[in-house]
Amino acid sequence: MPWGDAWYVFELGAAIKEAQLGTQLVLLDQASGAISTDFLGFFSRDQRFQELVAAVGLHYPCTPDQKLLDTLAAHPRTRFWSSEELSTVADWGGAGCWGRMINQNYVRMNATSSIAWSLVWSVYPNLECFGNGLLYANEPWSGHYEVMPPIWTSAHTTQFTKPGWTYLPVGEAAGDLPEGGTYVTITSPNLEDFSIVIESLTGRCMYHDGCFHTQQPKNTQQLQFQLSENLRAAARGKDLEVWATNGSHWCGTK
Repeated sequence: MPWGDAWYVFELGAAIKEAQLGTQLVLLDQASGAISTDFLGFFSRDQRFQELVAAVGLHYPCTPDQKLLDTLAAHPRTRFWSSEELSTVADWGGAGCWGRMINQNYVRMNATSSIAWSLVWSVYPNLECFGNGLLYANEPWSGHYEVMPPIWTSAHTTQFTKPGWTYLPVGEAAGDLPEGGTYVTITSPNLEDFSIVIESLTGRCMYHDGCFHTQQPKNTQQLQFQLSENLRAAARGKDLEVWATNGSHWCGTK
């Protein structure tokens, strides 16, 4: 759907403030043609509009509008989100797709959040797009649920970070691997803890087939990471743990 009009954003922002809510606005979810141009016009010239947009959300940003990204990136306050992702059957191929997207959305467009559609799949099996979830609960009335492989590729980010942690810049502590795949580094606010998430997955995606922005890994890779002085200080006196998930071990092998 179109992102709307500026007057609506202003009135909604004023109503949220009046009600003393902590709600923030994520726009625009669609990025092409006249919609991008219209949105960019307001965003570029109106500081009040910029302040109301907490994050710029893009819907399945496989190949986003580069002009949109470049213009928005010029504003230091801009945060990018992938406001809907996944939409892929929750087998190991889907887990590979999802794991790649979480890392790659940051590496290629600084997206610090990727929102999965859906988190829990509780839909009758005769309906469209069956199985697009991180876990299945097809009979919610029974209490039965199935933890599926995408849960564990999610866990390498969500279980090894906390709210308030920050991604380190691409080119310094995040980027592409030499023979396919990506890595990112996420740190606590005081740099006392950090996590490096490495993926060399060969995902199978419903909406992103062929749209990955790094080559599919084909060979075993040997990697060496050199920690900055700040990260060496964070690691001093602590054990560095290594966890892995693959097609036969979904629960994270330590």
